[in-house]
Amino acid sequence: MTKYLIIIIACILFASGIMFLRKLNIPTFNNIKINDVFNIFYNSNLWFGLFLNGTAFLLLLYVINVYNDISTIISIQVVYLIIIFFFGIIFMGENFTYSKLLAILFFILGIFILNK
Repeated sequence: MTKYLIIIIACILFASGIMFLRKLNIPTFNNIKINDVFNIFYNSNLWFGLFLNGTAFLLLLYVINVYNDISTIISIQVVYLIIIFFFGIIFMGENFTYSKLLAILFFILGIFILNK
């Protein structure tokens, strides 16, 4: 149970970090100025997003080292997809469809079958 709690927390941190990194306004390479580069590096969204993603990465490394089996890696991938699904609908305005819900239910069913 602890394994899944850490995986869920790490995946929420990953999704939150992605949301902060998506707030960055990065100009195209043919229109970039040195001032734009400094503005990117002084942007707090960059550093907070990297911090959240780095923390999530370290948590997932811990889980993989402690529970060294293939079901852990599969669980991480499935939980990450589920968290991204809900973050996309709630915070990013993606459309909810029943086919997406059915896919998520199959993922959850696969985790239960894998761990029995």
